[in-house]
Amino acid sequence: LDLKVLETAKANGMPPPIYLQEMYEKGLLTIWNKALDYDTYFGFNGLPGLVNNTNAPEIVLPNGAAGYPQWSKKTPNEWLNDVNLMCNTIMANSGYDAADAMPNHLLLPYTQFALLTQPMTIGGVGWDSAKKYIEANCMATATGTQFKIDQLPNPWISGQGAGSPATDRAVCY
Repeated sequence: LDLKVLETAKANGMPPPIYLQEMYEKGLLTIWNKALDYDTYFGFNGLPGLVNNTNAPEIVLPNGAAGYPQWSKKTPNEWLNDVNLMCNTIMANSGYDAADAMPNHLLLPYTQFALLTQPMTIGGVGWDSAKKYIEANCMATATGTQFKIDQLPNPWISGQGAGSPATDRAVCY
């Protein structure tokens, strides 16, 4: 029946009302990408993923000036310090392999990523966002590595951190 509808539309010079094959392929691609995301972050066939790999060290961020480790209670400069702490820890754990070990990505839950979208001014210099400020001024960028901060859907890393109740997690690699 669907082929008849497509043939009738074509015969009458009308655009087809629906491309079933295209819908089918987009649906399969969406499901496939979600499966790959799950496997990447949580592992596959008994192997760990980025979020639950016990070989990857977990860093608990230090408290900021307000006395809390959460980014919602920290300043953009404290966020930069936290990113630099992550970069330094990764470098130290790799034996300071400057050629290959400097991280170039930080994945954050949407909640923390949203904090980085605010415009900011430091020392009279305006930045489009705290995200761009941190990307431009972190330790990785200073050593010549292009550093990028991206958001990751909340189900993948929100609530995956240490503590009770569980805190959110970031993935830096």
